[in-house]
Amino acid sequence: MPVPAPVPIPAPALVSVPAPAEVPAPAAAPAPMVAQMARWSSGPGGSALRAICADLENVARLFRLTADPSTDQVWLNLRDACCCLGADVSMAMTAPSMPDPQAQFLWTEVLAAAQRAATDLRAGMEQQDPALIRQGNVEIQAAAGHLAEMTTRIKDIPAAGDQQTGRPRRAGGRGAHASPA
Repeated sequence: MPVPAPVPIPAPALVSVPAPAEVPAPAAAPAPMVAQMARWSSGPGGSALRAICADLENVARLFRLTADPSTDQVWLNLRDACCCLGADVSMAMTAPSMPDPQAQFLWTEVLAAAQRAATDLRAGMEQQDPALIRQGNVEIQAAAGHLAEMTTRIKDIPAAGDQQTGRPRRAGGRGAHASPA
């Protein structure tokens, strides 16, 4: 019986595989609010906040010293401090807004009250008007109150961030879950 001749096996054809389609990278998720606030605080906004805080503290301190009528120099220093406060408020108004809308609203209230305080105190001293000076003091207190509210809001942002991301809030605030007793 004759042996069949070997059947040639065709070489496999090179198959071209289409390249995978370019998939665009997913858009970066917005940074958590805590990170956004940290960036704001390290920039011109935070510098403005620190300047306003120092100015308010200085004006309040000098205002308390004016209770002693024998210290005319204090009135001059208070006038200068009010000018500085007014200038710093103007600069703060040009700084970027806070990323958190509630904190920004309170910051706007701080700046408005501080501007009114600086204006009223300067005018009260120039006109020797005790009513304007008292009103300026009321505005300093209002600015301080708004500042305290704003500080509380900023401190609450990490908790709000956890709620926004759907992550459970961690017990003790240090990243560890509370263990069952």
